[in-house]
Amino acid sequence: MASDLPITADSRDDVRPRNPRRRLSILALLSVTTVAAAVIVHALNAKMFYEAIQARLTYVDEVAVTEGLRYLASDPQRAVQAVRDSAISHGVATDEIGFIETAQDGRSIGMSLNRKMPAYVTILSLGVPQPIVSVTAWAHLNDPAQPEPEPEETHRPPLLVASR
Repeated sequence: MASDLPITADSRDDVRPRNPRRRLSILALLSVTTVAAAVIVHALNAKMFYEAIQARLTYVDEVAVTEGLRYLASDPQRAVQAVRDSAISHGVATDEIGFIETAQDGRSIGMSLNRKMPAYVTILSLGVPQPIVSVTAWAHLNDPAQPEPEPEETHRPPLLVASR
């Protein structure tokens, strides 16, 4: 039987590649494949990070202008200050606030936020559209003389319930 044969130095050499250039080319191919996979994973993570920052800033922007809307009719300066305070209390730095404005008619207030992506994320990031995330939100006071429009009915898919 073949399994009864003793392992000798000559038989171990048969499983090793005889050509060192082949070994080097296999190693180079594995290295290039690993680097390419790492760049792809980094790009996907950078895109997800960008979208997470954008969603967070949008939320903070909408909450802040809604907070300012409470004071807009009676004191527009207090409304602007309320928007600024709300944004800062939600983790926005003062240099990230692009603008806080009230409309000329005095019935709307808006804010723009701009956050720079960290350099370690934007390097080699193919999925990030730009290195600065910018969002803007406006809130409007309803005119009591005009009725509110009826909300559009949205189609919601049925809930799926797992059963055994």
